[in-house]
Amino acid sequence: MAAQVAPVTEQLTINQVVNEQTAQTVVRGTITVPDPKPDVDEILSVDRTATVKDISIVPDKVIVEGTLTLQVVYVAFKPDQAVHHMHEQINFTGYVDVPGATPDMNVKVDIDIEDVSVNRSNKKPRDFDVAAVLEVSAKVTENRQIEVVVDVPGYDVESEMINVDDLVNQESSQVIVSDEFDVPAEKPPVEKILDVDTQTTITDTRIVKDKVIIDGEVTIQVTYVAFEPSQPVHNLHQSFSFSHFIEVPGAAPGMNVEVDAYVEDVDVETKGAYADRLTAYIVLELNARVME
Repeated sequence: MAAQVAPVTEQLTINQVVNEQTAQTVVRGTITVPDPKPDVDEILSVDRTATVKDISIVPDKVIVEGTLTLQVVYVAFKPDQAVHHMHEQINFTGYVDVPGATPDMNVKVDIDIEDVSVNRSNKKPRDFDVAAVLEVSAKVTENRQIEVVVDVPGYDVESEMINVDDLVNQESSQVIVSDEFDVPAEKPPVEKILDVDTQTTITDTRIVKDKVIIDGEVTIQVTYVAFEPSQPVHNLHQSFSFSHFIEVPGAAPGMNVEVDAYVEDVDVETKGAYADRLTAYIVLELNARVME
């Protein structure tokens, strides 16, 4: 009887796709022409973006919270018919049914804006009703260890060459971004902050031994009541660069890395006697996955 030959195997850790589903979400809301902007005669264009603010997984479902941002360019209802623009936001929550999803898994979400309509409200002349159709895609994955047969000594076997992202390690870390900045000279000082929206972009990643170095930028948009008798509403933007590193044992130059960034907390406050200077305090969570 011939001796049984044990195959040669290798153990891989892969980010296996559990399920991927898409759902439509209808976003409805009302935007108002802010004071002291003039009334609207005709809307010329509507630029729209959708930003993910939070993602959570419950059994068989992904919940996505986000913000629909609209930049509306319009002709003013005035004799000179000057062109103005207004910037408004609508928060939304979308759900994607993903059978097999559980809270301990990973998820990646993409949002595509299929259609947006902005129509004058029948109730108030400075109000406009917004209806948007979003396509929300959720891809749920989990880390799994598999054994792959790479050789059977003493036998001629058919084999196939494949490329696999073998997960070396993944780690998370918090980074705090804080700074002071002036209200732009063309903007009035701040009396009261109404809302703060954020957007995070990873601009560069580098791997050194057992470490991932991350460069990025956080942009905040502050909506506020101006320190003026008529109390008009204004908004301003400010960007902050950051650099951070995460200890990832096993990481080495030449490997691949994916980094996700989430805003855990943001706080903006006025500073100075004339409320023309602000302080921003932003807490980010960075998640780095190193593969080869």
